[in-house]
Amino acid sequence: VMLNKLICKPVIELAGVANSIALGEVDHNIVTDGGDNEISMLQNSFAAMIDNLKKQEEVLNKISSGDLNVSYTAASDKDAVGKAIVKLINDDNYVFNAIRNATSQISLGSGQIAAASQTLAQGSTEQASAIEQISATITDIANKTKDNAAQASEVSDIVFKAKDDVI
Repeated sequence: VMLNKLICKPVIELAGVANSIALGEVDHNIVTDGGDNEISMLQNSFAAMIDNLKKQEEVLNKISSGDLNVSYTAASDKDAVGKAIVKLINDDNYVFNAIRNATSQISLGSGQIAAASQTLAQGSTEQASAIEQISATITDIANKTKDNAAQASEVSDIVFKAKDDVI
């Protein structure tokens, strides 16, 4: 009975926890007996593993919720899932920085296009005004030419009359 309580029961509990962790459930709290034996060491290792899985779950939930300011440090050099999370965060940051830079370039280009369009519109307005002035000047010249022609005709009539009067 004592052997069952000290060894079998904790091992069976840990096996059940391991099975549920294998199915993705990480919400476990391992109660350690505080001893200095192999069962206590196994319980402490399971508790540390569950804490690490909970941290990983928390970070992944933040990322999936859109929190891109999250940071994470792998538990060790051999922490494959932790290193994958760090890579995911770094890759996301790289992609979003590239998108941010592209957006900035698009914004800058849009501003330049808007300024060029404004300059073009202003130039068109100035050209239209200049054409209007040229048109008015041509009309004015045409009217003066008609007046000159009429005056020349009158002078010609006067000259012919004077010639007839002299002869």
